[in-house]
Amino acid sequence: MISKAKMFLMAAIAASYLPVAANAATVQAYDLFANNNYGDAVSIAPNQYYEFVFTVKEALKINKISVSGTGLGTPPDAQNDVANLSFGFAPDPTGGFTLIQTDGDTAAGIAFLNGGTFAANDVFTLYVNDGIIKPVQFTFSFQTAVIPLPATALLLAPVLAAGGVVAMRRRKAGQTEA
Repeated sequence: MISKAKMFLMAAIAASYLPVAANAATVQAYDLFANNNYGDAVSIAPNQYYEFVFTVKEALKINKISVSGTGLGTPPDAQNDVANLSFGFAPDPTGGFTLIQTDGDTAAGIAFLNGGTFAANDVFTLYVNDGIIKPVQFTFSFQTAVIPLPATALLLAPVLAAGGVVAMRRRKAGQTEA
């Protein structure tokens, strides 16, 4: 019969031979309101990924989300690190940077993600995965706006009001005849 202490020790030794689990995501949460600017910058290390979770607090619109990355290292590490960082709205993002600046040991890239129209309480996530050797600085920024009323809604309001006035006059005229 194996004692509990020996079982615990054997389990601990067996666990040490198991592969290490992937790093958990670093999650950053943001509440979004219309007519505001949002942005952040993080340093992403190798084997690390981020989830930026946005909760929409009121109906709003985002046109574009600007993202950029900057890497340092001996050539071609910096260029490869920036080029290998992936991002997007799916858990396995496929978006990548267009390199705009490579200067020896420095590289920078930029990209744009399409925004959209969001209702209150909608949630969306920007995922960032690494494929890098050295840390990369990742930034995002965007502006929110109020969802504009369609022009037809502005034209429809006076028509509905006039219809209500006509109906009210008819109702009053019918009451005086009775």
